[in-house]
Amino acid sequence: MRRHLTRCCAALLALILGTVGAQGVTGPAAGAAAEPDSLLVTCYDGAVWQYTSVSPTTLTAPGNTAFTTTTRCLDINMRKSTTATWSVQACVIFVDHTSSCNYWTELSTSWKTIATNVADNTHFKVMVIHDWPNANGTTAMQLAF
Repeated sequence: MRRHLTRCCAALLALILGTVGAQGVTGPAAGAAAEPDSLLVTCYDGAVWQYTSVSPTTLTAPGNTAFTTTTRCLDINMRKSTTATWSVQACVIFVDHTSSCNYWTELSTSWKTIATNVADNTHFKVMVIHDWPNANGTTAMQLAF
């Protein structure tokens, strides 16, 4: 037990010292919430790819079922592939509560939050629309939830 406690304290000290630079504490601006990198990596590591060539379309889990949120992410996050140079927008439909979208979010190749503070085990689908006059082919998107 004592050996485990010593390792734990050493790891905590290393973490604290790693956030203090020569000029003082480094990191986010005062008042900003910081998320450990390990939480972000875990959330995005669970991401799934979805593909569509139809607009509008509803993205679903295999078997045309709703996705179910996990403990990996607090939010539902999405991004489009770097090959999708056209406009892509997405919204979330919480299927146990409504058949309507929450709000539309313009996607980019960086992660965007398309629903915030979503409870674990929530069922949802994602509606996607494309700027079809400029789209030629399949749009690849990634979801993390």
